Amino acid sequence: MRSIFKMPSDDLAGGGSRRVPIPIGGRTIMKSTAGTDTERLRADLKDYYGTGAFAGMPAMMTKVWDVDRKSDREVADLARREGFDLHKYRK
Repeated sequence: MRSIFKMPSDDLAGGGSRRVPIPIGGRTIMKSTAGTDTERLRADLKDYYGTGAFAGMPAMMTKVWDVDRKSDREVADLARREGFDLHKYRK
């Protein structure tokens, strides 16, 4: 049976924008980071974790460093898990 969802490897071969299936509430939708201001999102995540680091949780400093190493997709996923509203970061 052929899948109706494009996988990341399909996009890499075709040269299109990267879209991956994201499960949300029992259904799957397609998400892309193409229209997201990832630099501003990355800076806000570093600020969020840095505030925690200087408020008495020094282990949060490792998360600040990890944000720099992550890809745009990973940064968006991390921000979503932390409760950031990604609609505020649309270009």
